[in-house]
Amino acid sequence: MSAQETQEREKTGAVFQTSKKAFLLGFKFEPALMTKVVVIGVIITALGLLQLTSFSKVVDEIVSIKQQGGALTRTLFIQMGILAFSFLTPAILQNFMSRFVQGMRLRYISRTNILRIDTFSKLDVSTIEGTEFQTKLERAQQWGVGTLPNLALLVVNVLRDAIEFTISAIILYSINPRLVLLAIISSLPVYFLQKKYSYQLYSLYHNRTDEARIANDRNSFFTNAKKMVEVVLFQLSARFKKEVEEANEIFDNKVLDVHKRRSVATIASDVLGVLCLLIAISLVALQFMHGAILVGSLLLAFTAYRNFTGVVRTFYSDLTQIEDQARYSKRWLELFELTPNMITIPDALRPDWKTPPVITFEHVSFRYPETDVLVLKNVSFTLASGEKLAIVGLNGAGKTTLIKLLSRVYDPDEGKILVDGIDLRDIDLQYWREQLGVLFQDFSNFQMTAAEAIAIVRSNIPIDRDKVLRSAKMAGADEFIEELPKKYDQLLWKGFQDGVELSKGQFQRMAVARIFYRGALISVLDEPTSAIDAVAEEKIFEMLETKMEGKTVVLISHRFSTVKNADKIAVIEHGELKELGSHKELMAKAGRYAELYTMQAKRYLEEV
Repeated sequence: MSAQETQEREKTGAVFQTSKKAFLLGFKFEPALMTKVVVIGVIITALGLLQLTSFSKVVDEIVSIKQQGGALTRTLFIQMGILAFSFLTPAILQNFMSRFVQGMRLRYISRTNILRIDTFSKLDVSTIEGTEFQTKLERAQQWGVGTLPNLALLVVNVLRDAIEFTISAIILYSINPRLVLLAIISSLPVYFLQKKYSYQLYSLYHNRTDEARIANDRNSFFTNAKKMVEVVLFQLSARFKKEVEEANEIFDNKVLDVHKRRSVATIASDVLGVLCLLIAISLVALQFMHGAILVGSLLLAFTAYRNFTGVVRTFYSDLTQIEDQARYSKRWLELFELTPNMITIPDALRPDWKTPPVITFEHVSFRYPETDVLVLKNVSFTLASGEKLAIVGLNGAGKTTLIKLLSRVYDPDEGKILVDGIDLRDIDLQYWREQLGVLFQDFSNFQMTAAEAIAIVRSNIPIDRDKVLRSAKMAGADEFIEELPKKYDQLLWKGFQDGVELSKGQFQRMAVARIFYRGALISVLDEPTSAIDAVAEEKIFEMLETKMEGKTVVLISHRFSTVKNADKIAVIEHGELKELGSHKELMAKAGRYAELYTMQAKRYLEEV
C-alpha cells in the first residue's frame, strides 16, 4: 500500500470515528429525540419510494382497464389508496420531523455548551494557557459548536440516503441493470468535486488562524466601548481599517478562486449527467417499444432513474459534507477529550489544618511550557505560619510565576514546594486550593449583583450578608456600593436593564473584598491596589495587617511604601531570589531593595 493510500485510509478512519462520536453524542444527550429523528426519517424515505411503485401500478391498471374496456377494479382502488397513503403520511410525518430536528439541534447545542463548561472547568490553568489549547480553541470557535449536531444529523441523512439508494437500485436493476451503472457514472464526479474543493476551502480557513486573530483583534477595537476611546483619541481607525482590509482581501481572493474553479468543474459534471440521462432514456424507450415493459414501468424507470441519480448525488454530497463537518467537529471533540496536566495523585493527602501551614520553597526552578527560558532559578525560602510576605521586583522578574507555583497552577521543573514538610504534589489539589484565596492582577469582573460578586468565592454555601458587608467595608468598596441605586442588590453591568458600570478601581476594590470574604488560611494578592487611589490603598493594607492576623498573606506590589510592614520582603530579579528579610534588615543591608526603595521614595518626594 502506498503512503498516499495509507494517508487516505487514515483520513477516512478519522472521519468515521468523528462522525460516530458526534452521532452517539446525540443519543447520549437526547436519546428519545434522536431515536425519533432516525426512525421517522427512515419511514419518510421508505414511503417516498412507495410513491414510485404505487403510481406505476396505478398507471398500468388504468391502461389495462382501458384496453379491456372494463369497469374500475378493486385492484385500482387498492393501489390508489396505497398511493394516497404514500403521499399523505410523509407529509404528516415531515411536520413532526421538522420539529424533532429543530429540537434536536437546539438541545444538542445546549448540551454541548454544558459539556464544554464541564470539560474546561476540570482543566488546569497550565493547559488552558498553553498555545496548543488556545490554537485548538480558536480553530474550533471559527465554526461554533453547531458543527457537532450538523454532523450527527448528516449521519442520519446518509442512513436515509443509503436506504433510498438501495431500494432505487433494486427498482432500476429490475427494469434494466445498465441503468444502475449509468446513474452511478453520472454522479461520481459530484463526490470527487465536492471532496476536492471542500477540502481546499477547509484548508484555507484552517491555516488562517494567525491572520484571523489579527483581524478579530482589530475589529474588537470598533465593538468594545473602552477600546473605541483609544481608537478615537489616537486616530487609529485608518490604520486598523487598512490592516483588516488587506488581511480580508488576500483571503477572500483565495476563497473566490476556489469557488470559481469548482463552478467550472461542476458545469463539466452536469454535461456528463445529461449525456448519461439521454442514454438511459434511449435504453428504456427501446425496451418499451419492444414490449418488454409496460407504460407504468416506463414512467417508473424515468422517475426512478432521476430519483436514483438525485439520491446518489445527495449521498455523495452528504458524504463530503460529513467530511467537512467532521474536520470542524473534530476540533471540539479533541478539546472535550483533553485531560489536565495537574492532577491529584491516588491517595493524596488532606491535612486537617487549623492554622496556616509552613511553606518552604526548596531550590525551585521553572520554565513555562514550550519555552527554554528559566523564569525562576533555584529559589529557596520558608514562609512561617501566619507570616506576611511581600514580593517585590521589576516587571518580568518572576513574581507572578512564583505565586502560580504556590497555587499549583504549575509544578516546578526542579526542586519542590513543601507544605508542613509534605510535597505539594502529594496533597489533594482541590483541597489545597480550598485553603487559598488568590487575587491575580488580571482579575475577573463578575456581572451580577454587588453582594453576589463579593460572595461568589464561596459559591458552595449560602451568602452570608453580614460577612459581605464586613468584607466590602474592609476593602473600601462599601463607599461606592452604598451610593448605588439598589446598593448590594445592584446589578454590575451596563448590559443589564438598570445595571451600572463600575470604574477599574472600584472593580479592584470588589476583588479585594472577595479575598476578605473568602477568609482563607493563605491569601495571595498580586498588585491588589494597582488601580486604587492612595487613600483607599492605605486603608486596604491596614486591613490586611490587622484583620488577617494569624493568616498567611503573600503580597506582590510595585509600591515599596505599601510593603515595608511585611514580616518578610523577597526581592526577585531575573528569576532569582536576590534578598530576603524585613524592611529594616534590607535597608540596613543597603543592597538592591534599599536602592529601589530609595529611588521610589525620592521620586515621590520630588513629585510633592
